[in-house]
Amino acid sequence: MATEGYGFQYSTCTGKRKALLIGINYFNQDGELRGCINDVKNISAFLTERYGYKKEDMVILTDDQTNPVGQPTKDNILRAMHW
Repeated sequence: MATEGYGFQYSTCTGKRKALLIGINYFNQDGELRGCINDVKNISAFLTERYGYKKEDMVILTDDQTNPVGQPTKDNILRAMHW
């Protein structure tokens, strides 16, 4: 068994919880995906309902955004990782 000898330990982190959620469907491209943006919406709801995250504690980047700040570009992803 791969986990043999390992014990479970809860995190002792006490800082503010944040979430970065990225959904990329690659619209109108070869290899277009379905459901990635929907997954982000579901995870956002799960974090809010189950773990008490607030919307302001999440950054959501999806490729259906018209606002350039909400699109999952390299710069936006890196910026969000340092938020």
